[in-house]
Amino acid sequence: MQVQGDVEMQGSLVNTLPSGVGATVFGEKCNTIYEMMLRVLSDQKSPEAILRWVGVIAGFAESVHVGRYADGRLENPLFEIGRNLERILFDSEVHSAAAESQPRNSIRTRVLHVATRLYNVGGHTRLLKTWIQLDDIAEHSVVLTDQPTAEVPEWIAATVAKSGGVFVHLNARNSLLERARSLRRIAQSGYDALILHHHPSDVLPSVAFATADCPPVALMSHADHVFGLGPSAADVVLSVRGFGEEISKHRRFAKKNLLVPVPISAPDPSTTRAEARSRLRIPRDKIVLLTVGSAYKFTPTETHNFFATTRKLLVQNPEAHLYAIGIHPNEFDLTPPHDRLHLAGVVEDPTIYRLAADIHLDSFPYGSLTALLESAALGVCPVLMYSPPAPQYDLSEDLGFSGLVACAESEEDYVAHVNKLIRHSQEREELGKKIRQSVLLHHCKNWKSYLETLYKYVRTNQHLPAPIPTAEFRQTKDDLALWEFKSALHRSTSLVKRTADINYDLLTLKDMIGLFRISLATRDNSFSFSEERYWLLMLLSKFLGRASKG
Repeated sequence: MQVQGDVEMQGSLVNTLPSGVGATVFGEKCNTIYEMMLRVLSDQKSPEAILRWVGVIAGFAESVHVGRYADGRLENPLFEIGRNLERILFDSEVHSAAAESQPRNSIRTRVLHVATRLYNVGGHTRLLKTWIQLDDIAEHSVVLTDQPTAEVPEWIAATVAKSGGVFVHLNARNSLLERARSLRRIAQSGYDALILHHHPSDVLPSVAFATADCPPVALMSHADHVFGLGPSAADVVLSVRGFGEEISKHRRFAKKNLLVPVPISAPDPSTTRAEARSRLRIPRDKIVLLTVGSAYKFTPTETHNFFATTRKLLVQNPEAHLYAIGIHPNEFDLTPPHDRLHLAGVVEDPTIYRLAADIHLDSFPYGSLTALLESAALGVCPVLMYSPPAPQYDLSEDLGFSGLVACAESEEDYVAHVNKLIRHSQEREELGKKIRQSVLLHHCKNWKSYLETLYKYVRTNQHLPAPIPTAEFRQTKDDLALWEFKSALHRSTSLVKRTADINYDLLTLKDMIGLFRISLATRDNSFSFSEERYWLLMLLSKFLGRASKG
């Protein structure tokens, strides 16, 4: 395996990045690594190896951003393999439980949702659950392409069962090619529509649905801010907001776009505010600020630091407490920690905290739209981040917030706005009620009208998979803003080593050598003792593993 090309050409751009390096340099580094990975991909001969490398490269592109949101050079090999899948697997005798799934007798619309994995927490799993709940006239089944265990959250399993559908797990012991064929056979067993909720680096949908002999395919763009696989297989891309719709049109090569907002269930809590506070041991006279989001979304950048900003709020408001759901105490260095900042860790259902809250502070520098909407649906007054660096960070365009809430222009204005809401309870409660009504109107009551538009399209169109164009490296305002966040997130990380570590079980010794050569060629390796030892141990363990199998 060889990494070709003039490495020294961009050597000055790809040195290991110290703290504070600009977004442009980080983006150029990511692009250089991406291009070299594509050269390794072009050397692969077997279809299975191609699928494996496409998944690795897509995972890298998703995690760091490479100035593209889709790319034919990575997507189209999946399409070509999918077109010839039956011939490639002609001699295979694999018969998994998934492949033998039988159609069910039903006159209802039958929808098959395809997901990579489902989690107890997180926005995209709850989006899927609420979709099925609100679309109560259809039968919904779910196929999981890479769930580590057979267990899925009970609350979504019950929702699928109530709709009349089933859960199917692809056999993890089978090859990627075999799982793609199983996925195709399931899709061909009498479904009316396929909805993709897969992880952006999941190769299976692009391969499985590269045939016209499938129902129409809709790609739910729940991760509209990152690179992703699937546009070749998708007949329509579903965007949850205007930013995602623009990206799909101009940079994801969507054949057709439809706007489908994040679905939110109408809450009907039986627990009162007083009871919620009693259960959480929060005095009634305290102000409760709440934030909910994955810890990485709070990673400080040069322009935004959630913990520094909210510390100012706590100092200026002695009666206020901030509860952060999704963050463990050891995930950030908050020295000294504020005694009224409560890091509650991961909570499967934060409803009790929402019922006790006065104000919801959206995470920043990266927002958490579903968490924000779920709080707003309970009447908790929301506050968005200040001075968003690009449109993708501005959640005020969401239908539920339009005209009612906006992003402050500066940190000073943000603090002043929150202080005003803290000190004027009637104003924040009235604003919370108005936003609640708007959120429930667009994300619950009227949501079925968006879904009907999708189903109408599905009923009147055929599945037509097609390759997508090659994407050029771009550095727009959105790209630069995303690199600013990603460079802070991966500030002390060797990017190629991280990729090797994440994909260790999937990669062969030859694959590892290829990544090691890229790491050396791009100077991504810091040549520290710990990194050299890491690569040596990885390569040695892969060599010994191959030798033992031999």
